[in-house]
Amino acid sequence: MTVALATQGNICLIPGPLVSAPETEIRLTALQWRARWEAHRTRAREWTIPCRARLDRGKPHPVHDFLMTYEAIAVETEAGRREYEAEQHRISERGAPLRERLITALDKLLTVAQNNPAAPPNRL
Repeated sequence: MTVALATQGNICLIPGPLVSAPETEIRLTALQWRARWEAHRTRAREWTIPCRARLDRGKPHPVHDFLMTYEAIAVETEAGRREYEAEQHRISERGAPLRERLITALDKLLTVAQNNPAAPPNRL
């Protein structure tokens, strides 16, 4: 389906959904298109109220902000591969203290469990 927007003698073709359907064409006047656009804008605003309110308060969101600001690294280039490796190293370094604490805690847990006569055999 293709939506055609008539604007002062010109027609703007807007691709429709990417599904296998018979090719049809909807012709809209500028007023009809504007009405549909306004309806869409109203629906979109309803869905984005929480996000916009949070942004107005200046509160970051760990997932949404990451998804909206994520920049891909072009690993197909030499510079991109170097950037990727540097980023992976930086992430690994940031996680090192947590890894050490987890390993220490698990070692203590295993020691206690192995020294516990009530622990089921061959379960650790």
